[in-house]
Amino acid sequence: TDSAGKPAGVVMDNRAGRQAILAKVVIDATPNARLAKAAGASLSEFRAGPQNVSWTVIATNGPGAKARKLPVGFIGVLQAKRDFAVDAASTAWFEYSLKLELPDASWAARARIEQAARDASYNPSQIYSPEMPFALFPQTVVSGVPGLLVLTEQPRPLATMRDGEKLGGTAAEQAKKVKLGADLRVAVAAPKSEVRGKIMEPLAPLRPTELEGAAPSAPRATTERRPPGTISQAERDLPVLGEYDVVVVGGGTAGAPAGIGAARRGARTLVIEYAGGLGGVGTIGGIAAYYCGNRVGFTETVPPNPTEVRMEWYRSELRKAGAEIWFGCSGVGAVVDGNRIKGVVVVTPYGRGVVFSPTVVDATGNADIAIAAGAKYVFIEEDYALQNSHVPLRTPGRSYVNGDIPATDDADPMHVRLTMRAKLERHTHGFDLGTVIASRERRRIVGDFTLDWLDSMNQRTFPDTVTLAMSDYDSHGYQIHPYFTLTMPERRTKFWANVPYRCILPQGLEGVLVVGLAMSAHRDVMPITRMQPDLHNLGYAAGVAAAMAVKANVTPRAVDVKALQKHLVEVGNLKASVLTDRDSYPILADRVRAAVANVVKEYKDAEVLLAMPEMSRPLLQAAYKKASGLDKTVYAHVLAAMGDNTGVPTLLEALRTDKLPIVRFSKGNGGRWGIIRAIGLTRDRRAVPLLLELSKSKEVKTDFQLRRSLVLTLGRIGDPVAIPVLVEMLGTTDGASPAIADLLTASALYRCGDTDGKARRWLEACARQSDGTMARLAQQTLSEKK
Repeated sequence: TDSAGKPAGVVMDNRAGRQAILAKVVIDATPNARLAKAAGASLSEFRAGPQNVSWTVIATNGPGAKARKLPVGFIGVLQAKRDFAVDAASTAWFEYSLKLELPDASWAARARIEQAARDASYNPSQIYSPEMPFALFPQTVVSGVPGLLVLTEQPRPLATMRDGEKLGGTAAEQAKKVKLGADLRVAVAAPKSEVRGKIMEPLAPLRPTELEGAAPSAPRATTERRPPGTISQAERDLPVLGEYDVVVVGGGTAGAPAGIGAARRGARTLVIEYAGGLGGVGTIGGIAAYYCGNRVGFTETVPPNPTEVRMEWYRSELRKAGAEIWFGCSGVGAVVDGNRIKGVVVVTPYGRGVVFSPTVVDATGNADIAIAAGAKYVFIEEDYALQNSHVPLRTPGRSYVNGDIPATDDADPMHVRLTMRAKLERHTHGFDLGTVIASRERRRIVGDFTLDWLDSMNQRTFPDTVTLAMSDYDSHGYQIHPYFTLTMPERRTKFWANVPYRCILPQGLEGVLVVGLAMSAHRDVMPITRMQPDLHNLGYAAGVAAAMAVKANVTPRAVDVKALQKHLVEVGNLKASVLTDRDSYPILADRVRAAVANVVKEYKDAEVLLAMPEMSRPLLQAAYKKASGLDKTVYAHVLAAMGDNTGVPTLLEALRTDKLPIVRFSKGNGGRWGIIRAIGLTRDRRAVPLLLELSKSKEVKTDFQLRRSLVLTLGRIGDPVAIPVLVEMLGTTDGASPAIADLLTASALYRCGDTDGKARRWLEACARQSDGTMARLAQQTLSEKK
């Protein structure tokens, strides 16, 4: 509001933080006149009692007397491989009309009435359902607030749409005559009173990006949109929306199973999900068929597609176990006492509030709650090797739609918007768009233990394993682990990974478990651990652990892991051997010595040597001194992958003469690219003259991997001698429409000294463009000391 109390904008919450949006005119189109109430409008008395609720679905079999068949046609049910078989001729729209009791005006009551509507209307033959039921809020605005227009919902949505269009025209005319007021501040609803914990939320502003209205495919505007500053808000209470034993934030691939696991163990459980259905990537994300994964135990009970059947199974299992479900809600922060999370800050359609719980399962897939509470995390390393994402179309009857688009930063609303808009522009004929981005890589916590790619390669066992994951190396991107400077795994080989309980415990935080793609793991092992069946079982294990913690009145870190494992063995998630497993590291000395001999055979056993660097390094150095020919080059290469520069002269000679070792399973990787990247790990300046010579070759312009390897290595070495070549490689690009190769080149130039400021200007421009992943790396580079 301005100094006169007139509305001058709104406050919005999202997973990036909380922001003020200034506006000359505000239209309150919330279902309960939430903004009008906050601005001081008078509302009629709330009318408790039976409410009319409608629910419309597409189904192949009529639900009989429960619903009426709507007089509209249905076109466009697709049938394809792995689709739910649908007879388009018998498919129709059906509308349920229900009378359901609404006892009060709270959000919890509204959430319960939605679940009751779903309970009463589910039809096993349905192939599409809405994200929410339709119900008019039993309260109206009696006296309004100047400068705030209120859209009153009509019994029929089309009537509301017509009213909304008219009101939009009115607002546009008013905006021509209005100026924003002065002394803006956020209205305070209540004074500060009882303190039950510190509210911690991300309060980052949205990044200034391209001007509104520019198509994603068009050249991005380079004009800087400066942030308008900040708006003050006095401290105030947040309403307590509920108290539970376990709160699961996110009802996706791991979150829904977590809620089921906790509720089945008797914990009073709440599952919060911003979408209109459960299951995440495996349902509304459009990927309802498994590619890989260890399909045992809990995940075996999850039904296969179709999508609607799967979503309903999650929901009904939660309901049968006594859990509550809040759809259309997001967890945006944490209530923290010292280093312990005691609850979450939730945004509902009725406003913000707090839900208290002694144990929280962060199943946002992005560690949103843990990071808000101060957890350390990693996401985009300097190598920029993110796995690709996918935006699904939602088509009735179709349960599997997969694809590849460049990685999207799910935690960046501007990047999400860009990705969704681009998808819509390419698929204007689609029935609907999925409400989640099926990303394969997101922010990951730094946990009590970080699972490594070598742990999988060496089949490492742990005393606290809670999931056994399995997949081939389905990377959908590049790699950064030192192992991949040497060789690559065979594409169709199945790899296994024991996932320790410590991977879901954020360092330094109590009261929270983090599951899904946000668990603590090196990004190059994620292709093995991220498959849906394994995330199902990890989520289930976390839910059970959360319930055990509440029952024992301890934090999740103090849970009896052996008791947890025993239960997981009983339900079939794990083999009984986990009960007696110990850490299989350190690897025995005889095995390491054998690996030193074997590694010259196309890098066989390199994973053993890299896993035991203190033991293997002196053995490799001795073998290097005795070896000759390509064997000597291999030993030099493995040492370099460990950061040891003993054999750098040999590697440089191999690059000059192009006499390179034979590499397993991969074309080229482990040849020039791999050797150059390994040299970068040594940071040996003796390599700079040859690297600069290679950087001037014509091949660099066409071979992305070669350029990537060269600029990364030059940046890691940081020798100012490389500046002129890097300036020339960066060319005339300005950072407004960057390519990955340019971003890596600018980063390398910045690290080498950036004498004329070109890299800084380029990175600052890149930080303002709409691709959140590239912008994030640009920002990270700028924050480094040169």
